[in-house]
Amino acid sequence: MPLLRKIGESLKSVLFGNILLLFITWILLTFGGSLTQNFSSLYFKQLGANDEIVGYISSISFATMAALQLIGGALADSIGRKKMIATFTFIFSFSILIFAFAPDWRYIVLATVISNLSLLYQPALFSVMMDSLPTNRRTFGFAITNLPQMVAIFAPPVGGYIVYRLGIIPGMRLNYFLFFLLAFSAAILRLKIKETLPHPKRKFRIKEVLQASFGAWKSVGRGMYYILYANITLNFVNGLTMAFLVLYATLYVSTVSWGIAVAVVIATQAILGLFVGHLADRGYKREFYITGLALLALANIIFIFPSLYFLFLFAIIRGLGIAFLSSPQNSLIADFVPMEMRGRIMGSYLFLSYLGGMVGASLAGHIYQAVHFLPFLLASWILAILSIAMYYLFRKYRGLSTPILDM
Repeated sequence: MPLLRKIGESLKSVLFGNILLLFITWILLTFGGSLTQNFSSLYFKQLGANDEIVGYISSISFATMAALQLIGGALADSIGRKKMIATFTFIFSFSILIFAFAPDWRYIVLATVISNLSLLYQPALFSVMMDSLPTNRRTFGFAITNLPQMVAIFAPPVGGYIVYRLGIIPGMRLNYFLFFLLAFSAAILRLKIKETLPHPKRKFRIKEVLQASFGAWKSVGRGMYYILYANITLNFVNGLTMAFLVLYATLYVSTVSWGIAVAVVIATQAILGLFVGHLADRGYKREFYITGLALLALANIIFIFPSLYFLFLFAIIRGLGIAFLSSPQNSLIADFVPMEMRGRIMGSYLFLSYLGGMVGASLAGHIYQAVHFLPFLLASWILAILSIAMYYLFRKYRGLSTPILDM
């Protein structure tokens, strides 16, 4: 098929050097993460956490990720991308051992703080991706980050089966230990990343970091502000729902069925993501982005219905939504932000986005305990309104590269 042949050619044009190396490490990390993250709330509750504490753990996760993103972005633009990514991937891998051997939920809080602080390398990772991708293949390049999830399709059913056979606590301890082995291997491989920042600086001050991170926004396009506002809202919705998906689903299905549903999300996202990436590079990035928001709104409504049929329908539509949304979003960011500013912009962008997630997660436990389906209903309304708002904003302001201060 001509389209498949073109996709194959596009793969060859981006899958080399840093992108290939990161691709391999994503396979390892994605597989390990899929063994654990889709069942973690069950594990936390077995270790003594109630619904509110589960929500607060999720909120702490967003808060700690937000805390150091500004510094992470500045470090990515100063000392360099490679040191950031390799060092903190090692720290992340060892934090997983705390999850594996936690005697009660309080140790989970410690592990959550350490593991998410180690994600200080995220702005550097985004920057390496943007720096290493050909300009005319950015959307497709970001779309291939979904491909490692094709390998991870098997992880949620395997993780769910281990929990089903061994029980929640021993099963999750085994899953976390397997994740540690995979993450440690990824950290070793990331030592071979090639630096993409030509002349890294060695010294910086915190005050200068903050000024540079937020000051850089004066030079980016209005469209980048729209993406920022939308991503803060998306993270609020994620905070509201993510920790409680497995708790709600396993009220009426087994962990194995939930694991298979997660695999369907991954497969749909990964396969469709390639086609979206190929087509979006032809000039449909905004259209795919808005459609993705609308599909995620629909998925949350469907998830409310306690039925195995609706669970798998939810999985397909959610996968479609993520595929339509993620790679066009990252490509739009690369279009709007100059290379020398990407670390700083991504640091402040992630900082503000994670604050949205922190707020959503801090409310989630209380809302879920009051009415189990309410977080998902609220998420659907919010995403529907956001998709309509983004449609009108993108339609009204076609010149998205215009700096906001010029308006």
